[in-house]
Amino acid sequence: MKIPGLDVEFFARPITPIGSFSEARNVLTSGLAQVLSQIERCHSTVYLALTGGLDSRTLFAVLLASGIKFEAVTQVFPGGGSNDAKVAEDLCRYAGVRHRVVPMEEPDIGNAVALRCHTADSVDDADQRYLIPGNSYRFLGNGEALIRGGCFEIGRRYYQHQLGNIAISEATGAQVSSRFGSVLDTEVIQFLDSWLSWRRSHENGLDLTDNFYLDQRLGGWLSAVEQALDILPGTSVQPVNCERFFSSLMVPMSQEERCTGALQREVIRTLDRNLLKIPINPVKLEVKLRNVASATRRKVNSVLQWIREY
Repeated sequence: MKIPGLDVEFFARPITPIGSFSEARNVLTSGLAQVLSQIERCHSTVYLALTGGLDSRTLFAVLLASGIKFEAVTQVFPGGGSNDAKVAEDLCRYAGVRHRVVPMEEPDIGNAVALRCHTADSVDDADQRYLIPGNSYRFLGNGEALIRGGCFEIGRRYYQHQLGNIAISEATGAQVSSRFGSVLDTEVIQFLDSWLSWRRSHENGLDLTDNFYLDQRLGGWLSAVEQALDILPGTSVQPVNCERFFSSLMVPMSQEERCTGALQREVIRTLDRNLLKIPINPVKLEVKLRNVASATRRKVNSVLQWIREY
């Protein structure tokens, strides 16, 4: 975007998946080590947002293997992972890393208002509802960095369940919107139609699933979240947010391998296989049943949409 005219100029930057699994593992491992070392050099203290998930554990493994001094924090809030604190504690006990659990404080509506003003009210997620109002970043000070595990999901085909069988060449805004089980809002549909038209005229070799993740989840949602965190005294960093890592995470593999995070697991296994002995994202039975019900509902909605169209 050119200032002050606000004209937008597009630079074609096609993302080409790395050709082999071993090469992708090496690029992801060495590249993350380099980026995380740079973060350590530029900040007085490094924190890792550690949960029970695969992404933060991948960063945890690279930080340990690189000899980087860091502390781990786990934010506790409604709707967060029920086992996050326990898994993070087990990992840190094994590795000898300091770990702290950060519960919410009494919500401050003023913080929520500041966040909305800072982002033109474009964010509605855990930061908006819980973390910023609940002062859950109070551990982060000036000159300190918080490392977060966003962006990894492109390796796991995050929107495969919703969009996997829609060809980008034929997709419509109404069709895409319906796959998320939302009310068909005219303005949203028009926006999606506009985006699809633009994306088709700026092809990058990726399908609808990967393009939706890059343009909407990263370019839309996550960029707004990170802008919101500019109001914090320290720095929030998403180290995976670059083309080099996207290319490695999208290495040609089977659909199942990508969805299960085979590459991230291999990075962890290569650096310290003991880190995989602690369960990743262990969930209770009721959560599993809720996930099955949600997946079934998405499939039913897809069938109904197909019936309406044909």
